Amino acid sequence: MLHTAHFGAGLLSYVGRHRRLRCGVKLMDMDWHPYAKRLADQVAHLGSRWHAPIADTPRHRFVPRWWQHTGGLRDLRTGPEDAEAWLNAACADRTLVTRIGDLHADHAVPGDHPAGRPTSSSTLPGLLLQMYRHARIGDGHQVLDVGTGTGYGTALLCARLGDGQVTSVDVDDYLTSVAAERLAAIGYKPRIHAVDATGPLPGEYDRVVATVSVKPIPPSWLALHHGSLPLYGARVRITPDGVIHLRRGRWKATIG
Repeated sequence: MLHTAHFGAGLLSYVGRHRRLRCGVKLMDMDWHPYAKRLADQVAHLGSRWHAPIADTPRHRFVPRWWQHTGGLRDLRTGPEDAEAWLNAACADRTLVTRIGDLHADHAVPGDHPAGRPTSSSTLPGLLLQMYRHARIGDGHQVLDVGTGTGYGTALLCARLGDGQVTSVDVDDYLTSVAAERLAAIGYKPRIHAVDATGPLPGEYDRVVATVSVKPIPPSWLALHHGSLPLYGARVRITPDGVIHLRRGRWKATIG
């Protein structure tokens, strides 16, 4: 996922606004908690260990701008321009597309209508929780989050496990840097690296969760947990929802 910045000539006011969005500065006072709780109630039951992370994580902070498909076009949406619409969009169980082709919403200007395929997004929270449950993430696990994206999924893992248990990787250094800033703005400092997850990885982990597509399964993912685990030694299972489960002994990976 390569990023190419796109700026319109002379739009100095946009550049200033982008800097504020990137650095996670609070643009206005909003009570986002009821919206986040509504989302938590929708995707997790009250007894779930994931209910509180959803209810306590401000997803809108990670998606200040996104692309919305309307009338055959991708229109730019800027959250702070309409706080209620921002919270309703961010706290819905749906994916928010943040980049089309090489144009990230953070770098777009009014009037941009990019064509092509989505290349980065904030994955719908219900699917994230489904993957986390499939991976059987538990207390004390070191988790590798492959595909940092906006950083929202990383924030949920930090809220559930503590940021010392979480590492997130993405090939795009813009995505990792802005996600790190937005995570820090709400108190989390997980390890975040701009690396290709199909190559050598920056540590050893008990669980791997990926929101990116990989083909074939990288051998490095099967040689993670405290001693090499051979590729041929893993069991692979694909569920009807398209989630891939790898297992070798006590080690598990979930790929969606």
